[in-house]
Amino acid sequence: IHLEKPLSFREKKMLERAAVEALGHLGDFRAVNPVLQALRQGGRKIKDVASVSLVELYNRFSQDQKTKLICRIREVYGKDISIYLISSLEDENEQIKMAAIKILGWMAETKAIKGLLKCFDDQTQDEIIVALVNMKGEAIEPLMTELPKVSDRLREVIARVFGEIGDRKAVGSLAHFLSDPDGHVRQAASIALGKIKDPLAIRSLLQEASPARPGRNWRPPCRRR
Repeated sequence: IHLEKPLSFREKKMLERAAVEALGHLGDFRAVNPVLQALRQGGRKIKDVASVSLVELYNRFSQDQKTKLICRIREVYGKDISIYLISSLEDENEQIKMAAIKILGWMAETKAIKGLLKCFDDQTQDEIIVALVNMKGEAIEPLMTELPKVSDRLREVIARVFGEIGDRKAVGSLAHFLSDPDGHVRQAASIALGKIKDPLAIRSLLQEASPARPGRNWRPPCRRR
C-alpha cells in the first residue's frame, strides 16, 4: 500500500476510518501526522481507529522512530486527547482499551491512574505496570492515595511499581507494606525496598528481619494463580 492512497481516502468521510486504519499498517513515519490529526480532530469512532493505528505504527518502527513518535504525540497532546484516552479505559473493545493504556503511559498521564487501576486485570496488567513505571516519581502520590481502596493483588503490583520507579518517596509506604496481611504484598515490598537502597529502606528491612518482630517467621507466599 502506498501512503498517497490512504491519504487521499482521508478526504472522503465515508472512507476516513478505513484510511486511518490503513495508515497504521504502513510502518511509514510519514503516516504519523495524518493519524495524529485524526486523533485530535476526528469524532469518537475516528479517534478509536487513530489511537489503535498509533500503536500499530509504534510496533512497526525502529527504536529511534519510536522515540520520535512519542515526542510527536507529546507536541500535540492536550486536555481533549487526555479526556478521550482516559474514557477509553472503560471501552468494551480490548484493542481500543489497550491502545489507550499504552499512549497514556507514553504521555506519563498521572490523571489516568484511577482509571488504570480500575481496568486492571490479567490481560491489561503488563501494560498497566509499564504505564505506571513510565510515570516515574509523579505516580507515587496518586498511587498512595488509591492504596486504601485497592485489592491485595493491586497492592502487590503497586509495591512492584514503586520498586521499579526507585524513588525514595515510596519508602514509607513500602515499609508499611512489610506488615501487610498478604504475603505476596510483603514479599513485593521487600524486593522493592532492596531496589531503592535508601538508608531508611535498609532500616525497615532490618527491623522486619529482627527476631523481636512478631510474624517474622512468615513463609514465602505461594505463587498466585
